[in-house]
Amino acid sequence: MIWVSRVREWEGFIEHVMVGDATDLIMGIHNVQILYLSGSTIEVLTFCCKAIPMFNNLTHLTIESNTKFGWDSLLILLKKCPNLKTLIF
Repeated sequence: MIWVSRVREWEGFIEHVMVGDATDLIMGIHNVQILYLSGSTIEVLTFCCKAIPMFNNLTHLTIESNTKFGWDSLLILLKKCPNLKTLIF
């Protein structure tokens, strides 16, 4: 199981606790054509994934995010989707 703890603020610093590694999971789905990412999934990409692979077959990506975390990972993911035709927020 992979989870990211709630954000804790302490003296102006934000701390995230990572448990697990989602790299194998992301590598296992890199051949999909259609992908839905929730806000929690984007957080996992940010804190629990060492590398994001190429998603050469991905043509349709739906993203649901109500979080302030994960936008850097999302930009990296978009750069790894050369055949993306549809992006839904």
